[in-house]
Amino acid sequence: MHIEEKIAMQNLTESRRWLNAAAQLRPELPEPERARRVAEYARQIEAHGCIVAWLPPSEPRRPAYRSRFADGDALRCEC
Repeated sequence: MHIEEKIAMQNLTESRRWLNAAAQLRPELPEPERARRVAEYARQIEAHGCIVAWLPPSEPRRPAYRSRFADGDALRCEC
């Protein structure tokens, strides 16, 4: 492997590490939705002593940015 390829792979690894860390900083649910779910589950626990009906999953969260990895790996594209 040429030194340029090694540097590119190292940059790719560091970029992915940063993107993964940045994505984990955002909460999964917006605060109003989180509060609504907590209130609903608290109501069920008060009424029945346990959660009897789980709410459906929220929409999958989308990143606030579009990365260069969105359409495949720049170095090892698996089209």
